[in-house]
Amino acid sequence: MADFSALLETEWGDTSEIYCLRSQAYQQLNDLDSAFQDLANALYINPENSECYRVRGDIYRGLKDWEEAISNYRRAISLSLEQGNQFNYKKLQAKIAEIERKIEREKQEASRIIRVPIKSRHGGTPIIEVLFNDCVTCDMVLDTGAGIVCVPEEIARSLNIVFIGNQPLRVADGSVTNAPIGYVRSVAIQQAKAENLEVAILPRYSTGLLGQNYLWRYDVRILQTEVELYLR
Repeated sequence: MADFSALLETEWGDTSEIYCLRSQAYQQLNDLDSAFQDLANALYINPENSECYRVRGDIYRGLKDWEEAISNYRRAISLSLEQGNQFNYKKLQAKIAEIERKIEREKQEASRIIRVPIKSRHGGTPIIEVLFNDCVTCDMVLDTGAGIVCVPEEIARSLNIVFIGNQPLRVADGSVTNAPIGYVRSVAIQQAKAENLEVAILPRYSTGLLGQNYLWRYDVRILQTEVELYLR
């Protein structure tokens, strides 16, 4: 590092290459602010220095700032072609292609994840908002131990659920109640929708239980302020 600095103090003319080399040394030391500053100095001196754009693209790629990485690589490609550097062009094209594949994988992964805000907690268990039949919302305890979705009696009336029978159901206090059973047209958390789902009705409860006949499709991850549902 000291050698580069000494050269910059004594060298006359185009010092962009020295700044570019020192920026790479700063990058190896993880001093990215200094690396970016040296690259800015280099490009101020010589805006046609394709290597500076390549190095800056590498730094952004390390930061996973894909948009800036591609932008710098493309500028480096343009300058490389103007300067007749076909080898550099091919290397940079390969880097862009690699980033584009990563972006596509990230998009595919993101499409499998649903992030739901936690409204409150019941005994430490998250309560989230759930939409029934595309029209009625209900706060539901994320109860991975419940076999089926359970809705409060008031919500059942709002949904005009038709009872088809009764089923023994163990509730939060450990007691077993003979709960009425019916079907709803849909249960949705954002775009995660299940249709024609069996539900139990809980008298005297204001909060429902989101049970396994909905949750079995997802791996559930509980964070501090949100719940992540990963489509299996």
